Amino acid sequence: MRTFGLALLLLAALCTALPVPKEKKAKKDHDAAPIKPMSEERKVEYKRYLDELINELGGDPEIKRELEKMTPEELSKLMQLPGGHKDERTPEEEEWRDEVDEQRRLQRHRFDRENEVDERPDGLHMDNLPNDEKEIERMMQEQNARMEESERRRHREFVDMEMQREHERRANLKDLSEKDRLEADEKHQAGIAKARDHPKVHHPGSEQQLQESWQNEGLDPDAFNVETFFHLQDHNQDGQLDAGEIEGMLVSEVEKIHHDPASAEYHEELLRMRQHIVHEVDKNRDGMISMAEYLESTKLKSFADDESWKGLDYDDDYTDEEFDEYEKLMEEQRLQHQQQLQEGDHGEQVAGGQEHHEPIADVNVGQEHQAPVPGHHEQQQQ
Repeated sequence: MRTFGLALLLLAALCTALPVPKEKKAKKDHDAAPIKPMSEERKVEYKRYLDELINELGGDPEIKRELEKMTPEELSKLMQLPGGHKDERTPEEEEWRDEVDEQRRLQRHRFDRENEVDERPDGLHMDNLPNDEKEIERMMQEQNARMEESERRRHREFVDMEMQREHERRANLKDLSEKDRLEADEKHQAGIAKARDHPKVHHPGSEQQLQESWQNEGLDPDAFNVETFFHLQDHNQDGQLDAGEIEGMLVSEVEKIHHDPASAEYHEELLRMRQHIVHEVDKNRDGMISMAEYLESTKLKSFADDESWKGLDYDDDYTDEEFDEYEKLMEEQRLQHQQQLQEGDHGEQVAGGQEHHEPIADVNVGQEHQAPVPGHHEQQQQ
């Protein structure tokens, strides 16, 4: 299971950390950046992971004492290990986590109302949320709309980044000789071919994809059961698969294509896969998948067919028309910037002439040293 692999990493880190002298440890803590406080929802999740880790490590007394001393924030920081979970996030990723936390908070409240839970054992309080069922649904749909808008913005930023890369690549080709240009183009095509040389990526949400995710958890492939799989993915047991839990079961598919979890391509692929599942399965548009929606999706043709997923390495992020518009915009910005520089140079030279020359000489000096402004000469002749 993934938890067991993480447990081994944490065990190695703890064993390494235990013998460190106090002075050295204090210096390291002093130099480290402050740990950002977690939301209550996230603390509950890390507490659950902590319990799993202690169980996986066989209840080793020394390791257990060290782990139990840690706050959720410290445990999160310890998980920043090579090959483990990296909790260092960009502001955009932190924003996304906060959005998922709010989605989970609302769902917890809905779950509690439906199951008549008066007090949560994990200590989370929902006093500021309404009790009216329709109002809760409205808030959840509004939260989903906010998350979708954030996802659209991040997608636009990704497409702009891709077009900028292509713009720079083509600009660099113009400066090369014909021979070097052909070599550069061949290298570019070879890079595309290499990116496409990866194992088959299952259709997100298909039976094959779920079964592979099941096996990656270390479970017996012959014991696969769709309802059991749902409960395993529903980590906080609130009856729904939220955005974070859906992405969690897609990681192994994304890693077939993109090997750097910090890359923009990795996150964009993960986002597209999740959106694909939600679009197919989520019927009430709350951004999550209930057990009923999930079981209904197993009746879809795509669940059994498992059409191979065409990722970013096959799918163009933009059309030729969109790229042409982008190129025009870049050219307009370049010309505007060039004109501003030219006008700025001209203004400085004229000001300098007025300070040190007589009026007649000032005109000559200004004309002799003026930077060429487009259309200026033609206007003077008229």
